[in-house]
Amino acid sequence: MDYALLDWDNTLRKGYTLFTWLDYLIDIGIVESVVRQEVDYYIEEYKKEKISHDQLAKDACDVFAKSIKGMKKSILERQIKDYMCEDSTKLYGFTQEIFDVLNENKILPIIISGAPSDILERYHMIFNIYKIYGFVAEVENDRFSGKVSYNYGYNKSLKVEEICNKMGKIPKIAFGDSVSDFEMLNKAEKSIIVCENEKYSKFKADGIIKQDMSSLEVRRLLTECLAST
Repeated sequence: MDYALLDWDNTLRKGYTLFTWLDYLIDIGIVESVVRQEVDYYIEEYKKEKISHDQLAKDACDVFAKSIKGMKKSILERQIKDYMCEDSTKLYGFTQEIFDVLNENKILPIIISGAPSDILERYHMIFNIYKIYGFVAEVENDRFSGKVSYNYGYNKSLKVEEICNKMGKIPKIAFGDSVSDFEMLNKAEKSIIVCENEKYSKFKADGIIKQDMSSLEVRRLLTECLAST
């Protein structure tokens, strides 16, 4: 079966899920505000090009995992339901169209991202997503340990290789927005950059989705791209 690899943050959703989720937890008093300062430090280091996009994904998830150490998993899960109303407003207007085109062409969508898996799973049925690989904080006896179990936003190339071997073929198409996604974009038959930053548009992709494009424009681009495979 054909499949697609898709990044989530800044590809299907504007901004970073983890940061919005963190701000929400700070606002309702579950996480201390100093945690945001720690994350902001790494964001600034990334903007200054002192650390890579991969390192930002790793460091931010590490900080978040430590911030919820000792918390019951059930407490955090109860907050996700209310938070999802806010998160859904961050999806790009063309996100549904991307999944519609993939499903119509019987291409299985697989997400590889540093966004929290607990949140991504809420979109599983909505978009008919085949598999989700995201950030998972370690849990021991229903409490968070302060460590990271999985973070697929960091060093994505390893997971891409694993998926290719498991599926027995390379992806039909891949979608991404940053240098962390270039490995999976290079692996795929067709690559699509979702881009608001000119430096990423220099990657030799088969198509570029500008973030102000309409659903119809995106459908036309993807249809033409898939027809040429």
